[in-house]
Amino acid sequence: MLLPALASSEQASASPSREHGISEELEQALRIRGAALVASAGYLCKVPQATICTAQVLLQRFYFVSSLYNFSVADIAMGALYLSSKLEESPVSLRDVLNVFHRLITADATADTEYTPMSLYGPTYYEWKDNLVVAEMQILKRLGFDVYVQQPYALLINYIKMLDVSSNHAVKQRAWSYVNDTLLTPCHVLFNSATIACACLDLACRDVGVALPATSDSSTHWYQLLDCTLEEMQCVQLWLLRTYTAISTPLYHDTRTLTSKYKLRDYVH
Repeated sequence: MLLPALASSEQASASPSREHGISEELEQALRIRGAALVASAGYLCKVPQATICTAQVLLQRFYFVSSLYNFSVADIAMGALYLSSKLEESPVSLRDVLNVFHRLITADATADTEYTPMSLYGPTYYEWKDNLVVAEMQILKRLGFDVYVQQPYALLINYIKMLDVSSNHAVKQRAWSYVNDTLLTPCHVLFNSATIACACLDLACRDVGVALPATSDSSTHWYQLLDCTLEEMQCVQLWLLRTYTAISTPLYHDTRTLTSKYKLRDYVH
């Protein structure tokens, strides 16, 4: 069975970005910003959720081996989505990816004006095109072409059926949403898909007030039968809570202008 690459404890505790003076809080905010860009761009490009998921995981994985100081989060987000569209066999044109990201990054989100795409023969288009091609190449190179991503959606559906909560629409919807939200975090590089699916299902059931099975003496719980530990589940859930908190901070709002490595360097120094 092919298993996805997970970050080592050393990589998890000291990422390359930290060596360049980027704080843990700023790195988390930029990771969220990059993953959110991928999600928005994927939706606008009309690619399947599986393609968006793979791209977000590749972005998170990339910044465990490379620094935000050296690689713009906007470029890596573009490269990850374009590469993922090939890996998941949901092809999207390079020009569509470029126009969508250009719209998301450069246009004022509050302006009620029609967006004009870049000229196909203009210098801006060629600059963005070069950035995307280089980013895709760097992702493949720095990840050693290890781009397999095991997605948790199928496992989540199986667990919902196995635990007999498939009739509860609120549980299913919340659990699915929590899985999508974990893609804004490094969880998919730190934990396996089974742990993520269990953590999201557990959180959804607690939200709705649905009790999940355990033995009469509470010596064995449902997640233990799925090779998952309580500590790992709680770590995933804490990452989700940290992400929800981070999104509401002024620092996350500032990252709208920090998707370029050059602006990030000015901000850090």
